[in-house]
Amino acid sequence: MLNPALPPECFDDSSSIDRRGGITDGAHHRLPITRRSARPYGRPAKEGSTVNEIDLNAFRELIEEGIPFNRFLGLKLLHLGERQCRLLLPFREELVGDSRRKALHGGVISTLIDTCGGFAVWSAGSIGDRISTIDLRVDYLKPAAGTDIVAESRVKLLGNRVGNVHTVVWAVDEPEAVLAEGRSVYNIRRS
Repeated sequence: MLNPALPPECFDDSSSIDRRGGITDGAHHRLPITRRSARPYGRPAKEGSTVNEIDLNAFRELIEEGIPFNRFLGLKLLHLGERQCRLLLPFREELVGDSRRKALHGGVISTLIDTCGGFAVWSAGSIGDRISTIDLRVDYLKPAAGTDIVAESRVKLLGNRVGNVHTVVWAVDEPEAVLAEGRSVYNIRRS
């Protein structure tokens, strides 16, 4: 594991981070780390920083086009930063679960929460990592009736193998009213 507080002289052009999070030289020999590691893989702990442009484009493609169910729902990436994600779900009649009040189906809302939370965790790693849902809890607070909705997820706790996320869902035309909240846990398999 790499400590972001290590001095720059620990690195040179041939240094890299190995699978276990240690620093290696150009010949793949592990270099000693004398300080306790604060975060794995040398990623800065700065909340709200952005994912690099190459990864952002890959994540956008994966979210909007690469996963067939997301494409069917019409999910759009609004923001992806280190440990956070914001997705838009445009309202469509096919997604209604209660035709009397034109409210979105609860399964659609839970899918949005799960997807947004998973990508918030994924944004703290690399596009090659694999993320899967361990647990998902959704509290439906108000019906999402006839409007586009937004989900925003923030990672609350991130370990080497597990991430814990809190997600809030609101209507685009009424952002102060929370429609649903989700808490989720994800398994992380680093590439």
